[in-house]
Formats: sequence, C-alpha cells, structure tokens
Amino acid sequence: MFSKISIIGAGGKMGLWFLRYFASRSDIEDVLAYDIDIESLKESMSKENYPKDIYVCKNIKECVRTADLVVICVPVQATAKVIRSCAASMKPGSTIAEISSIKKDSFKALRNVPKNIKPLCIHPMFGPGATRKANMKVLLVPVRNRDLEAKAASWIFEDISVRSISFREHDRYMGLILGLNYFINIIFTEVISDENISLLKEISGTTFRVQSLLSESVLTDEPELVTALITENPYARQFIQTYIKRSSFMLSVIKSKDTVSLKKKLLELRSKVEKHQDIHLSYRKMYELIEKQC
Repeated sequence: MFSKISIIGAGGKMGLWFLRYFASRSDIEDVLAYDIDIESLKESMSKENYPKDIYVCKNIKECVRTADLVVICVPVQATAKVIRSCAASMKPGSTIAEISSIKKDSFKALRNVPKNIKPLCIHPMFGPGATRKANMKVLLVPVRNRDLEAKAASWIFEDISVRSISFREHDRYMGLILGLNYFINIIFTEVISDENISLLKEISGTTFRVQSLLSESVLTDEPELVTALITENPYARQFIQTYIKRSSFMLSVIKSKDTVSLKKKLLELRSKVEKHQDIHLSYRKMYELIEKQC
C-alpha cells in the first residue's frame, strides 16, 4: 500500500520505534527520517542494526516530498504546526498520519490538509518498549473516510487491533486513561521518593510492587509528554479535580474514624465495578504479573 515512508520526529522514542518497525518490513522499499535534532537522531540510529538503509533528511520538505506515507511523531504541542508544514510539501495522493495523545488540535489540522492529501489520525495505545503485537491496540479517529482510513491503519499496524473512536471521545477517555492515571502515579512517587524505596520493595507485598512498577514506568516517559497529558487535555484537568475532591472527602472520613461510612463506600465501589469487571480475575492477573517478573 505504501512503499516509501517518512518519519518526522524520528529521534523521539516513538519515532525510533516506527523506524525499527518500518525498516523491518520487506514490503517497504524506502524509509526516510527527519528530526529537529539531526545529530541526536544520527547518534541514536548508530546504536541500531536496521535491516535496511534509512536516509536522514536535512529538513521536512526533503523528507516528505516523495513519500507515500508521512508519520508525524512530534510532541503534542507541535503536532498541528508540523501537520501543516508537511502537508504543504507532500505529493498528491499521499497520506499524512499523526500519533498524538491529544486529538483536538491535530484532528482540526488534518481536516484542513489539501483534499489531495489523505489524513490519518491514529493513537498507538502502547509505548516504545512494546514488542508483542498480541498485546497492542491502536485507536483510529476518522477524519474524512472511516473505511479507507481504517484500511490504511490496518496496513500500517499488521495484526494489531484497530478501533475507531471520535476525537471528543478519544480526548475524554485519554483524560482518564492517561491524564488522571499519570497524575495519581506522580503523586504516589513523590510521596515514596523521600523513603528508602529499596527497603520498601524488599519488605512489601504484591500490591505495592505492582503500584511501584507502574509509577516508575511513568517516569521513563518524556517530561514533555507527561506535562501535555496533564495540562493540555481539559478532560484530564476535570478528572483530576474530581479525584482531589473525592480524596478530600475520604480524608475527612479517615480523620473522623468513620468506619461505617468507609466500609459502605468500599462495598458500593465493589458493586459498581463488578457490573463490568471480574475483580477476582483481576486479582489473579496481578499475581501472574508479579510472578513473571521474578
């Protein structure tokens, strides 16, 4: 479907993931790369053993003008601007894709690319450390033609589940899945960082080990990404405010030693969650996860 691929922002973690991924595919002839920090990109590439040569371009125009597919992997705040810059130099009939974690601005930018350029608004729901396709999924935000865009996304992500969702739904759900989740783990990490973390892990049980594993993984993401997930998504701010409000209520219950209200709340939560999820299965999976780490 696409024989020449260009990666913009190729020096970032996801950009490098896409470089490795496309370079490993035999059905792709050429892979081009550009990053604002070209020297850093070249240094990162020198540490890899790519199955095919990758041409590092000097600027965006050179990188995209002959490409069949351009994949934009830049920080959220820059995505819309880079979409416009790439689209201005792309050949008719080519496809421009972006992978940002917040879609409001990038979706509008894609809607406005020239009619002879095909837009693709996608969000890989996995990080650069992912290796097993069976555990990966990709969200597709239809821009102009859902069926054609789904076909293109399925071609890019071979054997990976692709699900369609509107950009408003996407940003709201990401406010929970990413924004609130990252916020909670940042605060958790800040609280335990003043303690002897090695000792805590040595004496802890399963729950703490899983939580600390998650919170430490969050710290591996680029600060620019984490900042954007929390500050640029208005839904994230709303969920964080709700979280703080409910935390304050729980704190007042704890301070007053109102065990009756606390038990009642726990039972209510269990009942609500059990309508959608087998919590006993979740418990078993938690132990399976830890046992795999040992």
